[in-house]
Amino acid sequence: MRLWILLLAVLLLAPAPAGAQSASEVETPGAAVEEEEDERRPPRSCATLRKQIAHFEDVAERARERDDELWERSTEGHIRRLQARAERECPDDGGNPALEAIGRFAKAAARTAVKYFTAGQL
Repeated sequence: MRLWILLLAVLLLAPAPAGAQSASEVETPGAAVEEEEDERRPPRSCATLRKQIAHFEDVAERARERDDELWERSTEGHIRRLQARAERECPDDGGNPALEAIGRFAKAAARTAVKYFTAGQL
């Protein structure tokens, strides 16, 4: 029994042969193809930029509701910078204006409903 434990310990602690490759060094056959496909796909940051622009438009609306001109101006500037970046990085990204208008209407309706059903406490 002790011999088996000693043999197992030696095998586990012994260094790997010089020609052996670690799992991170082994090359996957399709890895080069996947990298080329990633370059052809539109950047995933486009969706993130759209979400950030929508979020900061809501923040700007909140600044208008609170009559904070400095907050509103700085947020509008940030929105312009994000939109310029989106135009640069996502040239083919054209949103549907009708769907965007419906989304804005739904958000406004939800805000109004929350104020109505909570008696303005939220």
